Amino acid sequence: MLNKFFKNITKRQKQYGIGVIILLFTLIGVVLYMRTPEAFDPSLQLGAITARPCIGRQCVMIPKGCTFNNPACAANQDCKNNQCTLKQGCVYSNPSCNASQNCVNNQCVLKQGCLYGNPLCNTNQDCVNNQCVIKRGCAYNNPACAVNQDCVNNQCVLKSGCLYGNPTCNPGDECVNNTCIKSISQGKKFLTLVVATKVDNQFAKYENMSWERDIKIRANDNIQIFDLVIWNITSPKKISLYKFDKTFNSDPIKYGLGGQDWVNYRESFNILNVDIPEPDSKAHLEVLKPIMKTVVENQPAEHYGIKFFGHGTGNAQLFSGFMNTTDSESLLSYINSIIGKKIDFLDWDTNCGDGVYNVAVSQYRYADYILASDLDRGAYEFDWDDGLRLKPSQILVTFFSPGKTIRQSLIDMVNSERLLWETQTTKNDMIAKQTKQSVSIYDTSKFEDLMASANLDKGIHSGDILDYVKKNYSAQEQKFYDFRFHYISNKDFVTWNENRNGFWKDSWIWDTKINCFWIWDNDINDYRMICDDRTYP
Repeated sequence: MLNKFFKNITKRQKQYGIGVIILLFTLIGVVLYMRTPEAFDPSLQLGAITARPCIGRQCVMIPKGCTFNNPACAANQDCKNNQCTLKQGCVYSNPSCNASQNCVNNQCVLKQGCLYGNPLCNTNQDCVNNQCVIKRGCAYNNPACAVNQDCVNNQCVLKSGCLYGNPTCNPGDECVNNTCIKSISQGKKFLTLVVATKVDNQFAKYENMSWERDIKIRANDNIQIFDLVIWNITSPKKISLYKFDKTFNSDPIKYGLGGQDWVNYRESFNILNVDIPEPDSKAHLEVLKPIMKTVVENQPAEHYGIKFFGHGTGNAQLFSGFMNTTDSESLLSYINSIIGKKIDFLDWDTNCGDGVYNVAVSQYRYADYILASDLDRGAYEFDWDDGLRLKPSQILVTFFSPGKTIRQSLIDMVNSERLLWETQTTKNDMIAKQTKQSVSIYDTSKFEDLMASANLDKGIHSGDILDYVKKNYSAQEQKFYDFRFHYISNKDFVTWNENRNGFWKDSWIWDTKINCFWIWDNDINDYRMICDDRTYP
């Protein structure tokens, strides 16, 4: 029947029919595509499209991936290249912080506290429970030592010395300046004399017998001599104070010229040792003060004197320059304060060139009498027996007694020196060598009167003061003799090539008020002031 139908239609009708059929099949295909597009497009297969939202009653295909929120990334992820990846930073453990770090604002930062070196502890601290705490021990004042303790190897230990009972003094001894000394519970004597000696000869030895033999007898019922020895040959250098009693014997027959037995014997009379600080005048002054106080406390007396065996300086620097002039004056002033009066005498008669204006103007305020010479002293021979019999230092204790004044005792002592010069051995040696010698005793209470009446501070530049007074102030000559009241010399048997009379003025002057020197300058016909390394016209 269909065949009959097709035979009856025209050719044009056939063409239209075919077109209708094609259109019909196209519509059917579109409908099918919309329902199952993946059947026709491989790119949309295997889940490439998971949603077909309906837009205007049409299903629209959405591509797969986080760019299209298909699927969307988690909160700890970022979408990069259509892929979800873990975010950067320690909040997301990408990367994770190490044990010494904390995560702050998504950054790894070093933890706080000394355990992590943030901050580091100081050298005097330890890290405890992540906190810096001060180290334990006295080196860090944690705890600090008590006033009677020293810090040794970070431990507080009791200080050494009798002040701290370490050690305690023996029964009958006393603790003075932290040193145990023999008991000072003694009555007042007529004279206490300090004899200072500076041992710095390169040939001297600590164990040798030397200065100990300068004085034969050092104590009797009226007098006590203390030996103040400045040991410049020991290590460390020290000052030793000796108090030899009546039994002391320096006769070389028993001990020879020294040795350990001699040292042991000598040191049994030692009552004080003090280390000498580095060369510094002020430090030396502070060391000598308590030593002098020990002397006064150990043996109080009605009269006090100081003698020095050593070189003179001509500028009033005590003990061969152990202190400068200013500090030397301070020591003498200190001694005045602890004895309550001026020192009775300063004996520089064996020191070269101390019988000069500079010494007198520096020391006259602190002592009643000064013994000195304006010449070099010594350098003459004497018979040993004559020396033991007449040399003043050998028989010092014989000159002083309550029955004589200090003034007369000093005159007798100086006269004994003159008697030694008159012995055959000494006199012949002096004549042969033309050795000039003299000793003067000055009454310091007359010094200011002489200085003012004869204009000594400015009127004479240098030279013999007696000659100057005779030529310029002849009416004041007696004031010179009042000051230099006793004088011995060997002018009567030795020819002197210059006239000296026991009191000389050098061309320079020490000014105690400003601690400077005034030196006469012939070029400007006036004095020039020198302070340290500075010079002023």
